[in-house]
Amino acid sequence: MHQRIKSCPRLHLSLIGMGNARYRINGGIGFALNEPAMEVCCSRSNIPGIVLEDKRAAPLENTQLQQLEALLAAFLAENEITEGACFSITGSMPTHSGFGSSTAIRLACLETLSALFELNLSRHELVNSSERGGTSGIGINTYFDGGFVLDVGHPATRTDFSPSHAKMGHSPALALTQLPMPEWPIGICIPKSIPLKTQLEEQHFFRNHCPLPAPAIHEILYHCVYGVTAAIKEQDFDRFCEAVHALQYTAWKKGERDLYGEPLQAIDDAIYDEGAAAVGMSSLGPGLFFFGENLSDKIAVLQTKLPDCQWLLTSPRNSGREVLND
Repeated sequence: MHQRIKSCPRLHLSLIGMGNARYRINGGIGFALNEPAMEVCCSRSNIPGIVLEDKRAAPLENTQLQQLEALLAAFLAENEITEGACFSITGSMPTHSGFGSSTAIRLACLETLSALFELNLSRHELVNSSERGGTSGIGINTYFDGGFVLDVGHPATRTDFSPSHAKMGHSPALALTQLPMPEWPIGICIPKSIPLKTQLEEQHFFRNHCPLPAPAIHEILYHCVYGVTAAIKEQDFDRFCEAVHALQYTAWKKGERDLYGEPLQAIDDAIYDEGAAAVGMSSLGPGLFFFGENLSDKIAVLQTKLPDCQWLLTSPRNSGREVLND
């Protein structure tokens, strides 16, 4: 007997309150995509313990696999399950490229375990067990619901600025607004020649870049709410693209992009040269997304110009993960 879940990626356009700006800290905006997707399959084992096999071309790093194995083993113990479980992770969603694969894998593993052993855990219980969503709630909400999410983080009663994977014991960020995404085609670029950032490098970036001053946070919030969120609500493609472009030059996103320097900028410039209306980097990258007219034609040209990148045409996803029944 086994359980399977297909999970789709999310784009994280920006974190917001990464400083001591009075009311709240953390939070961000983002939305779900249909591709590149992945699948988690879980089966029972008579041998106690957890066996994980990540068959993707860009799998979890060893540290992440060990963390996930420990989390799932603790989950079995907490629920007094003496059997073991085997997991297989497949698909094209890469790790450490800005698509939220680690959060999606955790939730899919926990949800398949819950179904396999008839625990019937609620969404809230699964999220708490995942230990994710402590900085931004985009990934945990798009996993279940798809669509666009604006979350406003947490009350400003703490001052720890770190990625969600480094936070323990925090309640999930507060989702203030969830909206369906308009059916705007989206181009994806995954650079193959740019080294990926590890969890440790991500933690160092947060430590070195925070806290942001209040004016920088206010600027990010303006583009996120008055720009991106309002444009999605009104299905205003031009204003949406304008806001996505503007976000790339705000303090948080520019700091993330600067980690990659000229190699990433050269790819960004090439996409704009082909007539894209907006190009953005998702999360800590280096995955890029872009909008514009006739994207399939643009991608065909870019595949020839930049063969060291993986190019993909996809679309927004307004539903959550898919539970697959054999």
